[in-house]
Amino acid sequence: MVTDLFQALPYFETRRSDFIAAGELLGELRAQGVTIPSSDALVAAICLQRGVALLTLDRHFDRVPGLRRFAVGV
Repeated sequence: MVTDLFQALPYFETRRSDFIAAGELLGELRAQGVTIPSSDALVAAICLQRGVALLTLDRHFDRVPGLRRFAVGV
């Protein structure tokens, strides 16, 4: 069942520091002429702060420096 699959994934509570890091990331990217959705910046900040890789097909995350991603074949 899908619920069981989600239960197996790690879950991270969002902290104030994650929102601050997301804002800083958005500012850094915008200074380079790159705009990504703020929700993607928050997800990236959470992964960066926790040192975990992200599983996604969303190409916005390609622009986030230092973000580790799982390779996914489509």
